[in-house]
Formats: sequence, structure tokens, C-alpha cells
Amino acid sequence: MTEPEAGGEVSSPSERLVIKTGWLSLLVKDVRESVDKMQKLATELSGFVVDSQVTVVDEKKETLRATVTIRVPAEKFDEALATLKKEALKVESEQTSGQDVTEEYTDLESRLRNLEATEAQLLKIMERAGEIKDVLAVQQELTRIREQIETTKGRIKFLEESAKMAKITANFATKEEELPIVEERWQPLATVKAALRSLVSFSQTIADKLLYAFVFFSPAIAVILAIWLWKKFH
Repeated sequence: MTEPEAGGEVSSPSERLVIKTGWLSLLVKDVRESVDKMQKLATELSGFVVDSQVTVVDEKKETLRATVTIRVPAEKFDEALATLKKEALKVESEQTSGQDVTEEYTDLESRLRNLEATEAQLLKIMERAGEIKDVLAVQQELTRIREQIETTKGRIKFLEESAKMAKITANFATKEEELPIVEERWQPLATVKAALRSLVSFSQTIADKLLYAFVFFSPAIAVILAIWLWKKFH
């Protein structure tokens, strides 16, 4: 994923802004050791630890489970996932996603330019304003525009940083029953589209078979029809 330059538009496919996220549920031999390794991995890959939680499941048996979230450079996302899975005894479940925010980023860039142009115009009006009420009215509008500028800049920065640093969350446990299961998000639109594609494909198949049967049997039908007509009128 190529990060766009500050203040520049994202246009070509190679510059698309994609936020990568990974979620793992791993069976391990030692929970604390696995947590330490994941934290170390984040540092080695020029990333950082976002959150780390270790929970005691059974004090007598010293059973633990943990959840660790790290961020690593997007280009090292696959490497980090592969390393984590390699260290585990078993990958109970896994989910990865890539959210393309290019369109939103481009819209925000355009919005920011328009807001900054409006701010410049208001400043010019402010210089020409004579009466206090006019100055106050322009100042109020300037305040509103500047708030929108800061909000837009904040969102742009968030998208850039989120795309630059991929997020990985791993759950560790020594027993399978202690691990959460990744559930795929319900995507009704995707289901409808898949159903429509299947319906179209099925309809085309039926239509093809009917056309084939019609063409194949048409000579025989013509002969039978001719015989029937001959018998009816003779």
C-alpha cells in the first residue's frame, strides 16, 4: 500500500488507501511467552503495541488467556501474521480484511480545499467589513469554517495513519474452549448479489437447454405435425 503525499490526491490504483486488519485466535503452549513474543515482534517490525490484556482463567491450574493488539507497517502485515501463526500450536480461527478508503480520502481532500478557499474569501471580507455587526458575522462564519477544516484534517490524518499501520489482534489460550471464534460479518448485499448471479446462471442454463431441445427436435416435430395435418384433412 502506497501512502499518498500530504495534500495530494489519490488517483492511480497503486496509490489506493487500504486499511488492513487481522484477527487471530491461537492455541499456544505458553500464553505469557506468546504475549511477550508478539510484543517483541511489533517492535522488530517497526510497529507498536496498542493493547495487551492477560486474564487468569483458573488460578489453581494457572490457566491464562490473553488478547494483544499491535500495529505494524502495512507492507509487513502478511509477515506479522505468518510469524504469529508459525509460533502457535494451532490456528483456531483467522480473519483478515482490507477496507478501501480511497474514495473517502479523495472526497475529504476536495472538501478541505473548498473549505480553505472559503476561509480565504472570508478573511478578505473581514478586511473590508466596516461595521461591528458585519465583523462579528464574518468572525462567526470563520469560526465555523475553521472547525470544519480541523475536523476534516483530523479525519484525513486518521485515514492516512490507519492505512500506513495495519492492525492485528491475537487471542492466546492453552485450551481451545478458552478461545473466541471469529464470526464472519453478515453481508446481506453480498448474499443478494450472489443469489441473483445464481438465478441468472440457472435461468440461462434452462433457456439454453430449452433452445437446444427445440432445435434438436424441431425436424421431428415438423414431421409429426405434417402427418397429423395430412390425416386430419384426408
